[in-house]
Amino acid sequence: MDFLGVGPLELILIIVLALVLVGPRDLAKFGRDAGRFLNRLYRSPAWRTMNDASRELRNLPTRLAREAELDTLQRDLEQAGQGLQQDVQAASEGMGAWTTPAARPVPPPALPGKPAAAAAEGTRTEQAPEPPASESPFAEG
Repeated sequence: MDFLGVGPLELILIIVLALVLVGPRDLAKFGRDAGRFLNRLYRSPAWRTMNDASRELRNLPTRLAREAELDTLQRDLEQAGQGLQQDVQAASEGMGAWTTPAARPVPPPALPGKPAAAAAEGTRTEQAPEPPASESPFAEG
């Protein structure tokens, strides 16, 4: 059971010290004065400035790491974009060697034994001869 980071034994020690140092008669007046002092301290602009500075110092390492990572990511992204652009340009230059300067496409060459029109259309003009019935493994007899 911690109260503001102070355990039960520390709290008893503080109460005993307050009784010994201030005395039992002035303890109520001392508590009231200490409360007023702490109230003024917490509401003062100096306390707010000190809290803001403390918060900034606590968050500084994470903020710096985040900003450094963003810079690294941005640099990596730019390098990847440049590499991609170079790859696309190289591919388009390579494709230039494969294109013909003629405006119409060139039909594929005819295969031996097939007419040029059939080779261009990709259809079969001749059918393979069927084996004789006696040579077929499925023949009856």
